[in-house]
Amino acid sequence: MKSNGSSLGKDKLRQAMLLTMVMNAQYILKECATMSSGSNIERQINMGLLVKASKLYGSITSTKRLQDDDSQTIQISMRTLFEVCLSLIYLVINEDEELYKEFVLTDMMRRRNMRDATLASPLSQSHPLMKKTVKDIEDSIRTEGFDPEQLPKGYPQSWHRSISYARMAREAGPELENMYSTFYGLSSSISHPSWQDLTRSHLKPSNVSGTMNPNFEFIPVMELDVEMSTCIVLGAAYPFALKFAPKNSIQADHISKIHDNLHKQRLLAWEAIA
Repeated sequence: MKSNGSSLGKDKLRQAMLLTMVMNAQYILKECATMSSGSNIERQINMGLLVKASKLYGSITSTKRLQDDDSQTIQISMRTLFEVCLSLIYLVINEDEELYKEFVLTDMMRRRNMRDATLASPLSQSHPLMKKTVKDIEDSIRTEGFDPEQLPKGYPQSWHRSISYARMAREAGPELENMYSTFYGLSSSISHPSWQDLTRSHLKPSNVSGTMNPNFEFIPVMELDVEMSTCIVLGAAYPFALKFAPKNSIQADHISKIHDNLHKQRLLAWEAIA
């Protein structure tokens, strides 16, 4: 059964299957957010990452967003979703409290760097708003138990000073490494200026050979966008649930069954448009 057109929602069977996948994946995320254990900081970071993933996933898969025919905006959100879920996976599989401390420390470094950039402005000593900004940043750092002047120097590229997202993906296993190399690379070329993005989304061939015209049309949302975002979410939520759900509990059993059914639904959804 072929769908007429490339936008989501034109094949009712596939739309129903995708909606079921989205609802079930959202359920897993919300259930996982109540499970986290460990030290207070570990629990807060785990819970916060899961809630952030749930919000991003909900935004990506909202009915309105899927009908907007704007694949680019979804791809940019999916890049952030991947970073959030990859971070959670890396933290959970390593079981190292020092990593959670690094998560907080790195943020303090970023705040201190923001303060230093504000102080470098010619207005920092005279403009009331700039002076207030500096004070607010310093207060926020001290509230977390850090001294702004004693923080390490540097500009971290991820939430860890020395571990990049590429390394996290590599250490998290072949599936995450492959997803980083393919999907993350593509979404990064959309998030940042790139020749591929310009020629794919913002320029179109003109009637004169070798020249281009502006293209103000949006690229329709693809089924793959929802499929991929669901895979990203499951990649983080399922191993998290296996670790923190009470063993032999109804909750753990329910999540396990939903996870298995989601993969079956993905296959059926693709067969529906084959």
